[in-house]
Amino acid sequence: MLEPESFQATYNAEPAEMVIGGRTYRIFTPRSIERYLYDGGTLNGFPLWAKVWPASLVLAEMLAGTPPDPRREMIEIGGGLGHVSVVAAACGHRITFSETNPHALAFARASAQLNGVPQMHVVRLDWSRPSIPRQFDLVLGSELIYREADILPLQRLFVRLLKPEGEILLAGEVRGTTDAFLRQITESFHVQFQRRSLCYGPQSTTVLVFRMQLKS
Repeated sequence: MLEPESFQATYNAEPAEMVIGGRTYRIFTPRSIERYLYDGGTLNGFPLWAKVWPASLVLAEMLAGTPPDPRREMIEIGGGLGHVSVVAAACGHRITFSETNPHALAFARASAQLNGVPQMHVVRLDWSRPSIPRQFDLVLGSELIYREADILPLQRLFVRLLKPEGEILLAGEVRGTTDAFLRQITESFHVQFQRRSLCYGPQSTTVLVFRMQLKS
């Protein structure tokens, strides 16, 4: 693993500060996304993993406000830059960060080290060919659904990763795929959702938070 200074130079990265749950975190972000355009994990050429999405901040705040339980294992899927998992690990949660893009994995490892949680578990996970052999009490994700083609693989992944009594916690803005996702996912899961507003400066973003449990 590269030291933070070496990582910063190698990836042309810079640490961005964010305050979550009253605590300041420093998360590595790319100074430029040009080297990642049309790389794996992109939509119309844009690297989805390389941006701090409002929904991920809502999810991080929720985890920061949840008391840690040493018996409860979590996994974040499609974790992007890794800030949600870093916050969770720093707050005492047992969490595994997962992504398919190798650059995202490198950014997450570097940010974990920068924030004093180098023990955070980081794994590569391909939704279509998942290789993680165990199940979790809580499966997390933010802004996972941009393409309808991803809905069925994601539904199968949830079933594979989640313990029978476990819970899924998702956050995302309303998108063109939201209705299709809900129609598909309710075949296997009980779904509850609420709206949360995230304010930054003069702007406000509405984020949907979904809590899901397997149907018996």
